[in-house]
Amino acid sequence: MSLPDATLAAFSFFNLLRLGSYLPQMWRIARDDHGATAISYATWGTWIGANASTTAYAWINLGDGWLAFVNGVNTACCLAVCVLTAWKRRCWRRAHEARLRVPCFAPQNNPADSRLR
Repeated sequence: MSLPDATLAAFSFFNLLRLGSYLPQMWRIARDDHGATAISYATWGTWIGANASTTAYAWINLGDGWLAFVNGVNTACCLAVCVLTAWKRRCWRRAHEARLRVPCFAPQNNPADSRLR
């Protein structure tokens, strides 16, 4: 196997692994009950930028459609993680705010205070 063939094989293998690694991350975010707090927008945003710029570089500077496609898919997956995280955080925030609106100070057994509820 030549060196260019070996590097292509390594690139293909690890990018398939990387594409597969997004799914468990998305699954964990979807099942998270605390607003996906472990996800860093800064980190995932950096990965979006890196993948998007590699997509553009591969397409424009190298004319390599395959490399551009692979990095475009990686960009889309990173973006999907961020969108899913934003959705989970919004849902968690709404649920948390709804719990805070319950008037905990109102006595439950005093009919005279029912107007407070």
